[in-house]
This record gives sequence, structure tokens and C-alpha cells, in this order.
Amino acid sequence: MAAFNENGKQVGIIFQTTPPYLTAKEMQELVEQTIVWFNGEDKHPLLIIAEFAVDFLSIHPFQDGNGRLSRILTNFLFLQKGYEFVKYSSLEKVIEDNKKLYYLKLRQSQKNRGKKNEDISEWINFFLDCLIFISNRFERQIKNKGIILEMSEREEKLMQAMDNSEKQRITSKQAAEMFNITPRAALDFLKKMMKKKLILQKGERDRDVYYVINKIV
Repeated sequence: MAAFNENGKQVGIIFQTTPPYLTAKEMQELVEQTIVWFNGEDKHPLLIIAEFAVDFLSIHPFQDGNGRLSRILTNFLFLQKGYEFVKYSSLEKVIEDNKKLYYLKLRQSQKNRGKKNEDISEWINFFLDCLIFISNRFERQIKNKGIILEMSEREEKLMQAMDNSEKQRITSKQAAEMFNITPRAALDFLKKMMKKKLILQKGERDRDVYYVINKIV
């Protein structure tokens, strides 16, 4: 992983990822070690997941998209261990909002990978801080807004689409296209989500109306 200047010229190596010929081997070892830890009682699941994430990013198995894929796999592991709140609050968004700190803690934990002085505590602290933030935010949402926890698969899909979109909003037309339903059905669906206090309506004129996730700032 290299650093480049404003002219696109490489100025140094930040971190040496796993060489291609060892990638498959190290990924297999990572998966097997994670399973062993999950089946044991020596490590807390959150520490196991944090270590999985930093190791996956260090192996860097793909040319592009490793960061996003690591967070998808992280959410999968959370759900495997019963941390249901990640279905309703985005780790991806928290990391995006703290991207500089994310890269700093990641690099600090990767620089001595495989050496005797390897230390990933900075990454683990950052990772756990992110979880504390999203779990506390979600708890406030439940207490202050009375959001209904039981969401349908369609509601969850729409919430995730909104959370991952650039503007974090959606229109009734976009909802209709997403679920291949009529505009009327899309409006009814969005109104039901508003009644559950999952989303809020914005805009005054009909053609300017859009919907956002009901979040506590």
C-alpha cells in the first residue's frame, strides 16, 4: 500500500500487504482461526471480530473494495453472535465520518504486523469506540423517538439503501423502482414507515418531497 503526492507520484510505502502467492493461505488461516476463537471461551466475540477486521484489511485479498467488504463481513459476524443492533445503525457511516482516524489507527496497528512488537490495541480501541457510539445512538433513538424495532425485510432494505446513499434520502419514485411497485403503493409504504417513526418527510411541494431516516443527532 503506497502513498502518492498531489501529482500522483509514489513517495513511499505505507504498509506492505500480503503478497499474492500467500493471500489464499493467509485467508484460509484467518477463517479457521476465527472459527476456533468463536468456538472457544477465551476471547470476547467483539475482540475476535475486531481482530478479524484488521487481519482481513492487512491481507488485502482484492485489488479494490477491501474496506467495504471488511465491514460487510464484520456485520455478518456481529449478526452471527447476536448483535442485532447493527441491522439498524450503520458502522459504515460512523467510519466514513471518522475516516482520518480510521486510517490512522489502522496503520498504527498494521505497521509491525507479524513482528514480536506487533500491537493492534489502537485499532481495537477505535473499533470498540465506534460500536459504543452506534449502540448508544440507537438506544437514544428507541427511548426518544419510540422507533419500533420489528422491521419488515422491505423496510430494512430501504433503510439500508438510504443510509448507504450519498444524500441519505429517497423519493417515493425511487422506492417504487426499488421494489417494483406502483407509485401509490410506494407512498402507502412510506407513510407506514413514517407512522413507525422510522423515516421523516422533507420538502414542501409534491415534486420536492423526499424521505430521510429518523435519526437523533
